[in-house]
Amino acid sequence: MDNISLHVNGADSVIKALETASTRLDLASRTIVDRGALLVANYAKKEFKPSGTPDDNYPSPTRRTGNLRNSIERGEPERKSTGTWSNKVGPTVVYGRRIELGFPGINDGKRGHQRTRAFPYLKPGFEKSRSDLIELYNSEWRKALDF
Repeated sequence: MDNISLHVNGADSVIKALETASTRLDLASRTIVDRGALLVANYAKKEFKPSGTPDDNYPSPTRRTGNLRNSIERGEPERKSTGTWSNKVGPTVVYGRRIELGFPGINDGKRGHQRTRAFPYLKPGFEKSRSDLIELYNSEWRKALDF
């Protein structure tokens, strides 16, 4: 078998360009996760209807006090590895999960142990943010690759 020799002129500039692209894509990924979490949180907050607003087609939570709605926050982006970031969006009040998913109930007659139906707000908020999230991804990665 013949030996093949490969010579590349300017390998240093190729390596530098790849490193620059990697850094820019990593920062774009962080921006996407941070702004994306804010989008999801804002859409989730829009799911809350004013008290006394019935909606039989799609049960939504209502704003009696506004505590649950106002407790929906996003965290700080957390780096998992280069280009891989994560974030959390959710309520800080203890009953947020019970409102989102419902509660099967406990038959002990105590207050707060009764069955309640689900009034989702996070899942529909995420679903309604999907097109904005896709646009955010496309925009940020396009900017990161445009150098």
